[in-house]
Amino acid sequence: MKPLLTLILCVTFPWCYGQFRTSKWGMAEKEVVRSEELVTPKSEDFWYSPLDLNINSLSQTITLNNSNREISYLFENGRFTNGMYSFIPFDVKKEDSYLKLWEHTKINRINKYGDDFKMEGESLNWEFETPKIKAFHIQSGIEDIEFIYVIYDSSKLKQKDIL
Repeated sequence: MKPLLTLILCVTFPWCYGQFRTSKWGMAEKEVVRSEELVTPKSEDFWYSPLDLNINSLSQTITLNNSNREISYLFENGRFTNGMYSFIPFDVKKEDSYLKLWEHTKINRINKYGDDFKMEGESLNWEFETPKIKAFHIQSGIEDIEFIYVIYDSSKLKQKDIL
């Protein structure tokens, strides 16, 4: 009976297919804070004028395994639409620390989402019903700045689908 109810809910409410950590696409900010058990998250409000969307983000830094991770939650018109991990190695000054962390991140994502991804430059891209997942490593020649991101994008999910 329970699997049948889950199937009915997922067909009726398409945003329940996707989730990011313990949050589901389309949740309100308060629901995400409760679901993720965020403690005093950093918050930022901004507007995205071409679509006149009210955009807000929450983020929190956690320490897991071999890195510090900033986890960000993006809300469009008060509903959760995108999630992102920013990875920072413990010892950023150690040679190849970002490269080793990137290799570890790639292996973990491939193990989790499979090898049916597309390469765009150095970016690994998975396209599911919801979300799209993009993992990439950026190396900047300016001041040796590096970034590792994994972005979960449910942008196919529109406000009209949530309401």
